[in-house]
Amino acid sequence: MNLFRKFFFGTATLALLAGCSDDISNAGQNNGSTGNEDGPSVYLGVNFQMPGMGSTRSFTDGDNTSNNGTEVGTDVENNVNEVLLVLARRDYGFIGAASVMRDNIYKHQAQQPNAGSYHATAKFNKTELSQYYSDAANFNKEICVFVIANPTGGMVDRLATAAYGDTEWINTPWTVSVEGNQTEGAIWSSTNGGNFLMTNSQIAVREIPQQMSAWDSYTSEDKCFNLSEINGVAGALGTIDNSAANASRGPVKVERATARFDFRDGSPANTDANTYPVVYIQNPDGSQGAKLIDIKLNKMALVNMGKTFYYLKRVSNNGLNDGWNAAGSTNGWALCGAEKPWYTLQTDGSLDQNRPGNYIVDYFAQQKNAGISENFSTYFNYAFFDNDGTLNNGNFNTADQRWYVSEISDVLSNGNPDNWDNNGNKGTYKVWRYLTENVAPGIENQVNGISTAVVFKGKMLASNDLKTDLSTLTEGTAEYRNAKYLNDLINAVNSKDASLGDSYKAPILYSYAGSLYCTWQNVYDAAVSASFSYTTGPDGKIIPDWNRTNSLYKAVF
Repeated sequence: MNLFRKFFFGTATLALLAGCSDDISNAGQNNGSTGNEDGPSVYLGVNFQMPGMGSTRSFTDGDNTSNNGTEVGTDVENNVNEVLLVLARRDYGFIGAASVMRDNIYKHQAQQPNAGSYHATAKFNKTELSQYYSDAANFNKEICVFVIANPTGGMVDRLATAAYGDTEWINTPWTVSVEGNQTEGAIWSSTNGGNFLMTNSQIAVREIPQQMSAWDSYTSEDKCFNLSEINGVAGALGTIDNSAANASRGPVKVERATARFDFRDGSPANTDANTYPVVYIQNPDGSQGAKLIDIKLNKMALVNMGKTFYYLKRVSNNGLNDGWNAAGSTNGWALCGAEKPWYTLQTDGSLDQNRPGNYIVDYFAQQKNAGISENFSTYFNYAFFDNDGTLNNGNFNTADQRWYVSEISDVLSNGNPDNWDNNGNKGTYKVWRYLTENVAPGIENQVNGISTAVVFKGKMLASNDLKTDLSTLTEGTAEYRNAKYLNDLINAVNSKDASLGDSYKAPILYSYAGSLYCTWQNVYDAAVSASFSYTTGPDGKIIPDWNRTNSLYKAVF
């Protein structure tokens, strides 16, 4: 997933909370049952937490993780209303699951909730565990523990019907469908204090008793078996240590299944807000002269937001599912695996780009790898192209609600402030919106038509200070013609005459490397043309050569 931890986290105050759960085992019980109908129960406690860092903005969590670091979010982003605790064999075969609701999680709170660290006690039926202990071929005193916070109905329903040993449950997907100016989705919302889906950021392996009979000591909430702390007396015979002091145990680390876009005005200090100089007069000696045209940005639109994703993140070397669940896979496939960077920043400021990076696996990885040229709404929310592959200028019209369009002034005035760093010396960002990931496997597949992007709409503003009084010049001279051309250009750029047409229907101008193109088709044609060079053979025939390294071709395709 293009996960929240990649971008934004900060310092968290740890709180220890307690609660009890309802069994949702494959024995047929529904969420909300007591867990007692099918016989005796046992209790398991687990701590889980989001990453806590030392600054309010992102930084790298370690040498083998994403380059963008993590950030603890706001109270809304950290809130937990429900938890699914899932137990699985080492091959991810399903053992059992239990649901812990908000009231129980916060029942014994000692500090404020939403602090980044939580504890829940889940109740499981003994029947679930006994199946595992009876499975001689797969039993291991170490199991996998999954924490799914604020789950949607998709995973709840999937686990309620999962049979013992089911390994396909880890491939459960979820589809987020939003349109127009809808800002909240099923996996992120401000309802009930905040409802952001969170899942394991890494596989959590924990030890359980070697014998089924040992569970007779863990049949009440206040005597639960702890998956994140010491069970017994430290150093004593029979003690099971699941605390953080024992290797990579302790709290189960979770991360949000959403990314967040923050925005700030990055225009130069000597211009108006959101205004950028783009065209300058060239002096006779070739040097840069006076500023002629600014672009004032007024709208921003999200395009190609991901639509369907896996509940549990997975990574691989090529971004595909090749080798999933296969022992000794050479593709680096790993469930809840670490995201590895393709480069690292050296102490001298240079980039070491010879790193064995990897990719998060997208639910539509195969399709994106093969190339998508139609039916874009199947794969994306706010698709950049219409389903037939054409670009509709009207998508920038908020009334059409095809893209997620915001007035920049609204974003900067209404968004929540979020400092870039502790010192606050890099400008103030505003929270724009949350989104689901859209991952295209391989750099060659991360093309403009399907990559997540922000499209800006702006207005050209010409400097009236550069206009010339033509009455002071001699008509017919080169000086007069040049001055008149510049005056006409400035008047046309600044004109508000309705006869110039509707900006939503007028062709879009595209700028690249100092050239302007009218309509996307012309950009496309120019890119194709630029990728070909021609030579004359010995027999006089023209020989074309296709070279995809041309910068315009790479920018388009």
